[in-house]
Amino acid sequence: PRTRLQASLDSFLADRSAAKLFYDGVTDGALKSYAGDALPDNSLDDQKKISALVDYMHTELMKKSMMADYTDEAAPLGDEFDDFIEEGRKMLAISHSRVCGGSDEVAVSETVWPALAELFKDEKEDSGILCLLPDFNSDPATFLDQEVVEPLSQMGFGDRLEACVYAKKDGAPHNSFRIIVSPSAVPADAPNKSDDKDTM
Repeated sequence: PRTRLQASLDSFLADRSAAKLFYDGVTDGALKSYAGDALPDNSLDDQKKISALVDYMHTELMKKSMMADYTDEAAPLGDEFDDFIEEGRKMLAISHSRVCGGSDEVAVSETVWPALAELFKDEKEDSGILCLLPDFNSDPATFLDQEVVEPLSQMGFGDRLEACVYAKKDGAPHNSFRIIVSPSAVPADAPNKSDDKDTM
């Protein structure tokens, strides 16, 4: 019998042709084939928008660095330091960046899903995508949850996604989101280089 989950995925796909094209290539929770057209290279204008967002992300990361710097040196390394390292690793994981036009969910989804296909058709751990939604007028967090994370989870990708929103209302230059695939955990005890015999 069809589950309620499948029914909700089917109704989502009914008016999301790009998502349907993505779904048609999914087997056992992985994108095995993709029949959609490749997106064109980012235009110069797109690259400028991406660059502005990356600058913003870098500024936010440096704020975490300052918080890590202002902790007492004698104190054990705390959450501030972990947050800084973790966020830095996630920024380095971004392997694709796309500007997705459209002011509503249906229009934006037509570019977001081919962009997700770029990431998932050659899926690797610790890889990710940054999607900018410069013309999108609604809440980017709701879009990410309902239009991206929930459908991907229903398709079998959910256990290896880490998603994050950059909202214009919080200071980002454009509403945007990031998805990291299978992010590896920060090692609890990263070995100190000087203890590594191979460096002798």
